[in-house]
Amino acid sequence: SEPPRVKIPGDARRSGVRVVATAPARIDLAGGWSDTPPMCHQFGGLVVNAAIGLNGGHAIEVTCTGLAEPQVRVRSIDLGRERTIRSAAALGGFDDPRDWTSLARGAAVLSGLCPPRGGPTLREWLRDRGGVEITMHSKVPKGSGLGTSSILGATILAALAALEGRRQRPAELIRATSRLEQLITTGGGWQDQAGGLLGGIKVLTTQ
Repeated sequence: SEPPRVKIPGDARRSGVRVVATAPARIDLAGGWSDTPPMCHQFGGLVVNAAIGLNGGHAIEVTCTGLAEPQVRVRSIDLGRERTIRSAAALGGFDDPRDWTSLARGAAVLSGLCPPRGGPTLREWLRDRGGVEITMHSKVPKGSGLGTSSILGATILAALAALEGRRQRPAELIRATSRLEQLITTGGGWQDQAGGLLGGIKVLTTQ
């Protein structure tokens, strides 16, 4: 399958501006779990995987829309759920990684949407730039083994960057997604997101 697609708007972070980012899922052909600690730290890792499409398109889609209101709204198409976040404490609280909004909230924090501790309120922080709505749609189920969570996290980060007028290279997104997974305490291997961010069949290695 092709690597992710993302379109950067010319007038970023304005109310009503919308960015859509899509990405394929991935399957491991060999070397699965050699990308996870402690094995990858002690011996290195090597994984052969392929980016795969679904019904002729990408399996993962994220839409980020600029809001006039200084808030972060998270929606899931496949879960049929929505949550509006109006405080920095709620945006940055990752005490339960099973929370369906954790991935989106973590990506929002890494993207600079959350004020620093002891700083302004979320409303003050977003007052001039406006808020963001993050809409997620995964066409394959969580826990499918197709890299859904990691690739979804990378796609959210790519869409949020595009909303700011920035395009991130795959290597930057791979590192940022690893940081995101550590932030929300899910850990994960180093290659899951690379499987979808890099198109086709490839060999991924780490020292």
